[in-house]
Amino acid sequence: MRWNLINLAKAKLLSSLDRQFALHLAGPGQPAELYATLALVRRSLGLGHIGCALEDLCQSRYLSPDGPLEFEAPAVEELLKILSRTSFLGGPGDYRPLVLEGGLLYLHKYHRYQQRLITLVRERLDRPSHSLDPATLADLDRWFPTGPWEGQKLAAGLALAQEFFLLTGGPGTGKTTTAFWVLTLAQARRLRSGKEPLKLALLAPTGKAAARLSESVAAQLAHHAPALDPLLAACLKVEAQTIHRFLGFLPQGQGRFLYHQENQSDRELVLVDEASMVDLPLFVKLLEAIPLGAQVILMGDPDQLAAVESGAVFKDLTQDQDLRRPSVRLKQSLPPAVELGALGPKLLDHRLRLTYSHRFAEQTGIGQLAQALRTGDETAWDHFVNSGDLAQKPASSPLQLGQSLELWVKEQEPYRPLLNAKDPSAALGAIKRVQLLCALREGPFGVSGLNRRLQELLFPGTLWDQLPIRPILITANDPDLGLFNGDPGVILGGQAWFEGPQGPRAVALSLLPPHEPAFALTVHKSQGSEYEEVALVLPPTTQEILSLELLYTALTRAKKRFLLLGERPVFEGALKVRSTRRSGLREALWGEGEG
Repeated sequence: MRWNLINLAKAKLLSSLDRQFALHLAGPGQPAELYATLALVRRSLGLGHIGCALEDLCQSRYLSPDGPLEFEAPAVEELLKILSRTSFLGGPGDYRPLVLEGGLLYLHKYHRYQQRLITLVRERLDRPSHSLDPATLADLDRWFPTGPWEGQKLAAGLALAQEFFLLTGGPGTGKTTTAFWVLTLAQARRLRSGKEPLKLALLAPTGKAAARLSESVAAQLAHHAPALDPLLAACLKVEAQTIHRFLGFLPQGQGRFLYHQENQSDRELVLVDEASMVDLPLFVKLLEAIPLGAQVILMGDPDQLAAVESGAVFKDLTQDQDLRRPSVRLKQSLPPAVELGALGPKLLDHRLRLTYSHRFAEQTGIGQLAQALRTGDETAWDHFVNSGDLAQKPASSPLQLGQSLELWVKEQEPYRPLLNAKDPSAALGAIKRVQLLCALREGPFGVSGLNRRLQELLFPGTLWDQLPIRPILITANDPDLGLFNGDPGVILGGQAWFEGPQGPRAVALSLLPPHEPAFALTVHKSQGSEYEEVALVLPPTTQEILSLELLYTALTRAKKRFLLLGERPVFEGALKVRSTRRSGLREALWGEGEG
């Protein structure tokens, strides 16, 4: 089959938008190879890559939704010759639609984003470290006793010494607790200097992730406030917000924000949770809006699914090297008991992975399975046997999935708190208790089909608009209402209810932005959330979207129980697939030695 736009589209490898993009950008009368290249590079963006590898572009075998297909693709050298004869291909610094660098082909816009991010990160890495004063070192010793908290103590010390820091770790490893003490000790250091309190910002990519960050910091503050100076405690009362809200999202601004490179925020310490969910363009806009000299702390779990949009920036910044060994450059400013490593790239001094889980004991099924998934252990399936917090039910067909789902709903009664909720507070609490997750959006194994099936199981014969209680998910930003894509809520008593700083807040149904039923969510949509119990539905056959990261992300949303509705071959097939996203970030930021 010829490698051209028409055949690639017929094979369902290109969307209509990919095809229209190529035709519109290239115009008429161009080589067939140019149209195909433009469409495939845009397709790679849709798959999360920043750049498209030439060998991927020129492969002769593609996996289409209908199975593998053979194409008469040009060799890399041949394709480059064809593209070079057009006005569309250039190198770094050229103003051409396609940019070739390091064996990757980029759309100009995204190559520019990548180069800008590299510059922004390098600027912050070149900032001098700050020595920790004796009072701060004493605070570290006071609040981080020996034992499981050693890693958190080291992370806090590093974060206080640097203006740019990345804190990674799985669920329950203490990232938020460590962040609370970084905020506390940084604020205490400022107050001791006699200056005005630090201006803090707590951020997350989604509304629900921001709400969870607020809850975690508030709980830490409530617990420790009696032992803190009242003025210090008062300076730590900060409400988290979404990145879009912090930047000042302008609905008519075509991607522009109130705060940007020419009009930066006045925040002096910015903490971002769930940083793995932030895509490349938003990462650039965020760092541009924060002035040099402000502290930036990025937290997240790089083993989770990356952002829905392009890039895996946080994973690239925290690639899996030794994350527990800072270089000797920080020897003078860290607690004396810290083990120091060898010299290396500057990023080694700006990041640390926490490994001890305070949530999952080593013997729990969820904890053991999470570790097995993180390392790609081929025996991961065995953890479903004889584990009290893990369970598996068959789902080899829509009929069998329906039977397994019905058994779970009737025997375990996971939705009883939701069905019994009489007020907004109870209803909002109930939707945090249990969540059905799907790998797919459409079909009987996807969100659309399973929302309908659960609705029928819980409220037989009742239409959606007539349900007494309806869990929903906001799907579009509405800054005027303070609602953003990904915010969960419930419709109860003729109004929509959402979490607010002072408790549940009501929004009139007529004012609601676009939203969808949320009995079932995609795994991507669940990021930034935690539930007591999670059930994951896998399709009966292996699909391109399935990966180790998807399994890990779904599992680690659960705090107490996890149910897999799926078959062993599909689970183990996903276990062998690691999500990789093409970019030049790793080479640019890790290829340089200590400067």
